[in-house]
Amino acid sequence: RDIKSAELTAAVNAVDAEHQILDTRREALEAELMKVRDNTKDAASRLALANEERRGFEESNATIRATLEVKVRELSARAAEYDAEGAAVGACGRVLANVSTLRAAALTAAGAAAEGAA
Repeated sequence: RDIKSAELTAAVNAVDAEHQILDTRREALEAELMKVRDNTKDAASRLALANEERRGFEESNATIRATLEVKVRELSARAAEYDAEGAAVGACGRVLANVSTLRAAALTAAGAAAEGAA
């Protein structure tokens, strides 16, 4: 009976020691789980901020691109106007050159006619 009692006491002590080890391990795992949860919350917050920053950047980028596209269209229209104006000035120059040539020819002819009549 004493031997059985000693065996039971040893078994109880062994189970109690194992229970304490497992309790300590559980507490460590719970502490680690809390750290992981905190890290997860922090990461989720950083992700939300990054997503918001990216959304803001994309909106700004779209606005800037739209503005630049409008300016490109305006500049292209102005360039076309300047090309047309340049073509008109060139045509006027050619007309004036032809008028000058015709005037010179007419004056030469009039001078020759005046000399021939005199």
